[in-house]
Amino acid sequence: MQSSIFDQAEQKKTLGVELVFRHANSEWKQAAADKLLEIIELKQTFTSDDILIPLERAGMVTGDNRAIAAVLLSAARLKLIRASDRFVNCRRKSRHNAPIRVWESLRYKGASDGV
Repeated sequence: MQSSIFDQAEQKKTLGVELVFRHANSEWKQAAADKLLEIIELKQTFTSDDILIPLERAGMVTGDNRAIAAVLLSAARLKLIRASDRFVNCRRKSRHNAPIRVWESLRYKGASDGV
C-alpha cells in the first residue's frame, strides 16, 4: 500500500523532532523531563511554556526549543499526558503569540480534600 501525502508529512515531522532532540543539550533534556514530571502532578492542563519559561529563567537553554516536542510526545506515548484539542497563544516573546497546544495531565492529583 502506497503511503499518502499525509503519512509522508507525519514521517518527516517525526524525523525532524527526533533530529532536534538528538542535538539538544543533554542537561537540558533531563531538566525538561524533570520539569514535565513536576508539572503533571501539579497542573491539570499545561503548555510547553510551563516547561520552557522556568528552564530559561534558570539559565537552562538548548539550541532549539522545538526539542520540547520530543519530551512531550515521549510522555504521551508513556500515557503520562495527552494532547487536547485546545490551543492558546504562546507567552514567549520569541514566538510572537503563535498558537501552542494545551496538554492534559493524566497524573494530576487535583486539590486535596484534607482527608
